[in-house]
Amino acid sequence: MKVAVSNPSVGPHVKQNVIAYFERNKLHKFFTTFFYHPSHKFYSLLSRIKFIEKELRRRQFSSIPINFFENKPILEILRSLSARQLSAKITDLIWYYAELKFDKWVAKTISKKNIDAIHTYEHCALETLKKAKKENIFAIYEQTSVHHKLFKKIIETELIKYPTLITTSLKLALYDKPEKINARKDEEIMLADIVICNSSFTKNSLIIAGVSPSKIAVVPLGFPEVHLNHKKKKDTFIFMYAGNLTFNKGIHILLEVWNELQLPFDKVELHLYGAYFLPEKLKLGLPKNVHFFGNIRHEELMDIYQNSSVFVNPTLADGFGMVITEAMASGLPVIASKNSAAPDLIIHEIDGLLVEAGSKDDLLEKMLWSYNHKDELLQMGLKAKLKAQNYGWPAYRKKLIETIESKLN
Repeated sequence: MKVAVSNPSVGPHVKQNVIAYFERNKLHKFFTTFFYHPSHKFYSLLSRIKFIEKELRRRQFSSIPINFFENKPILEILRSLSARQLSAKITDLIWYYAELKFDKWVAKTISKKNIDAIHTYEHCALETLKKAKKENIFAIYEQTSVHHKLFKKIIETELIKYPTLITTSLKLALYDKPEKINARKDEEIMLADIVICNSSFTKNSLIIAGVSPSKIAVVPLGFPEVHLNHKKKKDTFIFMYAGNLTFNKGIHILLEVWNELQLPFDKVELHLYGAYFLPEKLKLGLPKNVHFFGNIRHEELMDIYQNSSVFVNPTLADGFGMVITEAMASGLPVIASKNSAAPDLIIHEIDGLLVEAGSKDDLLEKMLWSYNHKDELLQMGLKAKLKAQNYGWPAYRKKLIETIESKLN
């Protein structure tokens, strides 16, 4: 079996999928956009320019030989530049156009003569899947996010409680011409032979939308490498969150809960890492033990996990949530919303704590419990780390291939 993988991104789990096929001698080509490989002379020259070097480092993929790559970088470079300089709406339009162009290019390139299967991803695969269907190429489709119908229902329900917190980016996601994008995604799902999800929550969102359960397979993403160094002891008890600070991530609920926690002011802190996309008024009146750190380098985040007390992920709807696996691999206990991969990763009250999405009372209760049961919390962190050791990226890659081969057979 020879498989082509197509994705405009070279994100961590996309790389793992490509490696999964490569290490089993099944990879034909990886179709992508803008990436960095030491053997690529042009990108090696670009890496000498300081502001480009940072972007290239983020897109580095040198685990497979350069001859396995096929790429079209220009539109993705334009999208990356627009994200820094232009409005969210213009950036979104460039992203949409770039994804369509990428899909058409892949569709023109693939052929049954060279491949038996194509591994695609949501929104950038419609023409590719049509070509696969026409040539009888087995179509693997990865649904990385919650189905749009359930996502919209959850967010709109939450907005009834917090109508003043709607932002431009949220309006874009919910109302600004989403019909065409969502119709495209639904057609992609229909054309796929198998739909891979990274969480049971995503799978259930597809079933609610009418997708046959027999067509769906859940393969949770692997844990990153486990950090073996010991935590530094701190007198301050630190609750932390990392990721975009947005409405759909439930950050407004976390801040509201923090204002109601009856904990010693001088012994607890809330640390928030990531870009802030909520109205500034939410920060008004917050106590001084809440700290916003903005975006930081991933390497720094690994150290921060080590020096925190508990990770809080109150998301309203998330297809996976890689920060959960990162925290657990660092031995950091996690309080996580059930509307994510958390139920697939965490045994409640054994190696972490699960909360109902959108429930302020449930989150408050679990945060209070964490502070008042530090010894039990420490044991949870140790068990979480053990779980991470047993399901790392190699185990994920093995499960992915086995899942696909079982469907093919």
